[in-house]
Amino acid sequence: MEYLSSKLKAVPYINSVPTALSRIEGEARLSVSAYRAALQAAGSGLESRDKTIAELKARAEAAENGLNRYRAAVAAYARENRESGYVIDVGDGAQLLVCLDPGVTVKDGSVGYVVHGDTAVATVAFSLGGGSVYARVVKIEEGKKPEVFDSILVSASPEAAQ
Repeated sequence: MEYLSSKLKAVPYINSVPTALSRIEGEARLSVSAYRAALQAAGSGLESRDKTIAELKARAEAAENGLNRYRAAVAAYARENRESGYVIDVGDGAQLLVCLDPGVTVKDGSVGYVVHGDTAVATVAFSLGGGSVYARVVKIEEGKKPEVFDSILVSASPEAAQ
């Protein structure tokens, strides 16, 4: 652009063309400067974003490692006490988060029970999702409700008996 402008300025114009060409050059320089600033800002923004992503990834990995340690501890406790698992979170009471002994397998829709002491307080259907096992409450005994650390009893299927 500057090369072409210098060649056009060399032509002996009588009117205001040289002034217009100077203005075009100035606007082009301003545009290039603004573009450079935008690229630098975008680069800085990307660096900042990448740093934030790396920090969040490290925190997520640490949280996942901690969660795995808790899962292992609850599973070991379940094995030691000869339980299938425990209720970890009762949420709204309709869907429970449970932790099962890894030796106990459940399928989506398989049936189990929530046991408090020696009493079954609820019948549940298991669902698997996102690395967690949930138990949807199918039936609840009158006057009872599942509580955190109630035992889980997984109903044996005919296939398991064979």
